[in-house]
Amino acid sequence: MTKRKEMKAALLGATGAVGQRYINMLPKHPYLRLEVLMGGESAGKKYGQAVNWLFPEAMDPALANKVVRQAKPESAKGCDIVFSALPSDVAAQVEAKFAEAGFTVVSEASSHRMDADVPLMIPEINPEHLKLLETQKRRGWKGAIATTPNCTGTGLSMVLKPLIDEF
Repeated sequence: MTKRKEMKAALLGATGAVGQRYINMLPKHPYLRLEVLMGGESAGKKYGQAVNWLFPEAMDPALANKVVRQAKPESAKGCDIVFSALPSDVAAQVEAKFAEAGFTVVSEASSHRMDADVPLMIPEINPEHLKLLETQKRRGWKGAIATTPNCTGTGLSMVLKPLIDEF
């Protein structure tokens, strides 16, 4: 079995509740390494000082000492993927700048969910939709955006997919 290449990840919106969920989960991932934390008002501060930590378990001290960077493509230089936990009102513009700059962005925001060329991904349900990422090059982007559906849509799809396949 071949070993997967470790990928460096950046996170937009690191101090919010959704960003904290990413920070809580990504260290457990077998081949994603969280390298860069980005935010708005928190930029320039150490993460541990900038965030109101919402989880009962302690924050990883290495992450607490990371300096939050500005939410700009140059801040994520060297990263392979950008996760976005930004609120929808700012995500549309910021995520597009990262896609233009050549990053693949995985977004939790609703901003791009209805774009015809942006996949609404549930990997267990529709992995073939990733082919849409190539069509985004027509926008002049060097990268791409994929979005996640809202939580209700994900749960419902996971339950209905086996039924649809069977019947």
